[in-house]
Amino acid sequence: MYGTQGFRVARLAIPLLLTLPIFSACAYDGAPPMPAQAPGASQIQQGARLIVTYKDAPDSDAAKAANRSVGARMLRPVSGGHAAVVELPPGAAVASAMTKLKAQPGVVYVEVDSLLRADPIRGPRIGD
Repeated sequence: MYGTQGFRVARLAIPLLLTLPIFSACAYDGAPPMPAQAPGASQIQQGARLIVTYKDAPDSDAAKAANRSVGARMLRPVSGGHAAVVELPPGAAVASAMTKLKAQPGVVYVEVDSLLRADPIRGPRIGD
């Protein structure tokens, strides 16, 4: 009915239709736009979150004492290990709290709980 003309159109249209979802995914990653911050604004954040790895379980006495030293509260343990997500009190200096936590005897490692998004073209981007 269509002959070779219809086959030629279908052969060109199918790859185009298959790539359309890829281009639309690149255009919008679903994340809300990030607000601009003044220089040095990352030092003081309201309710900043940290991931803390403890020598013992996150609910141990040493972990609780470490959290109390900076006024942090545990939000949730990270499954499969000795880590937990903790929230600092509003107005706490993140760098200072991290230094205090690292100095605690029951703490192994501290890092900022930041958002990780994958860029389908360039690879992972951390925290932006």
